[in-house]
Amino acid sequence: MDSKKVGELLAKLRKEKGLTQRELSSILEVSPKTISKWETGCGLPDISFLKKISETLGITIEELLEGNLKNKEEIKIENDNKKRIHIIGIILIVFVLSLIIIITIINGEKNKNNINDCTVIRTYYIDSIGRSNDDNYLYITIHEFQVEGTYTLKLPKLVSDNLEVGSSYEFTFETSSEYTDVRTDILFNNSNIINVVYTDKEGLDRTSKFYCNKKG
Repeated sequence: MDSKKVGELLAKLRKEKGLTQRELSSILEVSPKTISKWETGCGLPDISFLKKISETLGITIEELLEGNLKNKEEIKIENDNKKRIHIIGIILIVFVLSLIIIITIINGEKNKNNINDCTVIRTYYIDSIGRSNDDNYLYITIHEFQVEGTYTLKLPKLVSDNLEVGSSYEFTFETSSEYTDVRTDILFNNSNIINVVYTDKEGLDRTSKFYCNKKG
């Protein structure tokens, strides 16, 4: 800050307000000598006084620190620029939100078109059945024909109550095309079981099958 410019501006504005140095010092709660010191450029106001000085003399803190009043045209241009930035910001936010909504709707339509468009039939051998901590569910351990590994799944009793250990069952699933050739646990977690029947089929008759509806 240029103390001389700040002092000249303070003196000019004080006089325009019709205030003496003593009257201004009373408002700011400092001594008249302090006001004189500021106006002669021998010192600068402490930062704690800036807000009260700007309010009393009707200037901005920025103008006070620069020791220069902005003309009305400069203030208008500055305010217009702030308004433009504000409006552009709002437009960008609205645009981004609209884009997110459109993408969500499009993805939702894609998912809607893909849900339950395929039927998957797999044969599973029941290795074991155990209780769960939920009375409405049972744990079943199963493995699929010609596929390595076993899976322990938590299934509703509506399904699991009709199963017997040591028997094979055909599970029919309603699912989307992306889950027609996935691991057993993924298939169960992303599909609806629409039918479970006991089967005594042998050999390749137990191979997994799927059928999908053609779109458009």
